[in-house]
Amino acid sequence: MNMSEINLNDMKPRAGRNPFTVPDGYFDHFADEFVAKLSEQPQVARPHTTWWHRYRYWVATAACVCGLVGGTVAFLHRAEPAAQVVVTHASTTADTFDQMTDYAMYDKGDMYASLYDY
Repeated sequence: MNMSEINLNDMKPRAGRNPFTVPDGYFDHFADEFVAKLSEQPQVARPHTTWWHRYRYWVATAACVCGLVGGTVAFLHRAEPAAQVVVTHASTTADTFDQMTDYAMYDKGDMYASLYDY
């Protein structure tokens, strides 16, 4: 059948009708037959699961929590007090400033001259 033989007007009367049919009396004993078929099938034993398969996600979660708490405690215990960090940083900053002024050949006279403009 090619495209020239198909006529849409011929298809319209079929549009309102259901093309699927069910044999008479099919659903009268459907539930009884279905239960009979279920009872005929052998019962499949549930596979034995070990405690690891049941609780592995809980164990993994507990391990992650312990790791986070332990890591946080170790990090906070290892951290130096803030006062020592500031003193170390201040001495390093002064040394760096001296090195920078030496490199730029910037002496006190130049510094006073640049501040005089402000």
